[in-house]
Formats: sequence, C-alpha cells, structure tokens
Amino acid sequence: MKKFVICDDETFYLEKVKTLVQENLEKAGVTDVELYAFSSGTKLLEQEKLLAKCQAVFLDINMQDCSGLDIAFQIKQKNPDILLIFVTAYMDYVLAGYQAEAFRFLLKDDLEAMMRECILALLEKIDKVNASIFLEFSDGARNIRVKHILYVESFGHKLYFHMQGEAKKQHEMYGNLSDLEKRLREYGFCRVHKSYLVNMQFVESMKRYQITLTNGQFLPIPKDKFQWVREEYMKAMEEI
Repeated sequence: MKKFVICDDETFYLEKVKTLVQENLEKAGVTDVELYAFSSGTKLLEQEKLLAKCQAVFLDINMQDCSGLDIAFQIKQKNPDILLIFVTAYMDYVLAGYQAEAFRFLLKDDLEAMMRECILALLEKIDKVNASIFLEFSDGARNIRVKHILYVESFGHKLYFHMQGEAKKQHEMYGNLSDLEKRLREYGFCRVHKSYLVNMQFVESMKRYQITLTNGQFLPIPKDKFQWVREEYMKAMEEI
C-alpha cells in the first residue's frame, strides 16, 4: 500500500489538495494509496515511521509554525527516496525548492489544472523507483531492485553488478552488456564505456574524460563518447 502525505496549515487548501489527489488517483484507476493529512510541518516531522514508508509528500512552502523548505530538507535527509510536491501561492521559491529536490510545484490558484499531470507523473516515477529486474546470477535467479544497482561491469563473458545501500553486494552472471543495456535504459542507465553501464542517479560529477560516482569511484569515458554521455547525464539530472 502506497502512502501519500499532505501538509498545509490552511484547512481550506489541506482539504482541497486531499480531495484533488484522491479524485485523480481514482481517475487513474489507483486504489492502493493511503492519504495522511497534517496541518503542521513540525507535527509531520514527528511521524518518522510514517515518513519511512511514504512515497510522496504534498507540502505547503509557507506555513506559520515553520518553513516548508526546512521541513522538506529534513524529510529528504532521512528519506531520500520520498518525492516532494510543493504547493505554493508564489513561484518565488522555485530555485530553493529544486535545491530540496522538488519533484513538482503546484500553484494554489491552479490546482485543478495542474494536479492531473502531477499525479500521473508521480505514479510513473514511483513505479520506476520501485522497479525490480529478474536475473539469472551465478548463485541463483532472483529479483533485484534497479535503484540499488550502482553500475554493471563487463569483463570477459561475465557481468559484475556493483550495488549500493543496504544491498551493497556484488552479484555476477554470464551475459552480454548490450542486452542488459536495453532492459535498463528506461531506468536511467547509460553505457558510458564499452565495459560499464552506469545508473546515472549515482553520478556525482563529470569531467573530461571520466565520471565520479557517489561512492568516490572513477570510471573512464572514451573521448569519442564524451559529448553523448554528457548529454545523457544532463537528461538524467533533469529527471531526478
């Protein structure tokens, strides 16, 4: 069961956002979402167990008891996979909102028109974030979460899966990197080198002719592929 949170200190907008989210989920044929409403950002932060299981938070930027942006930064610090949708009467906070990794901005004066696209994009993003792939590894077949794959290395006739987070274990299998690339491309993976298929969300930085991953590791980029890889990197940054 998915969990969405709505937080706004104005009762009118709290109820309005909740109603619009529910209506658009029903239109999309989605029935496995629980909605939770809070009128205080401070009270929301106290709900650590709920936030740990939550997929999305609709958050008012301007609240009396606290700054919505401060709440957003604290939520993302502990729960980096949560998608933040800022609900605001002004667009002055867009830059700061993107620093908090905002997924969408919804204007309070235009909620009805903007909510439909937001919900559809949100559901698509959640599906990708939670996606798994079934693979035949040397020690047995299993599903692994796509978001846990840091990069895949090809050496000889084997593929080595370098993982991150709680799933920080290297898996190996016989296979072709080109075939795997076709399966993982839609999830933001890029073939930066003939031997490396990289999950672009874990690229910390990029310079000639290499990328640095979030774990501090460097991977080479061939000179003739550098421009293309840079363009793919920029696309990935826009989607994250």
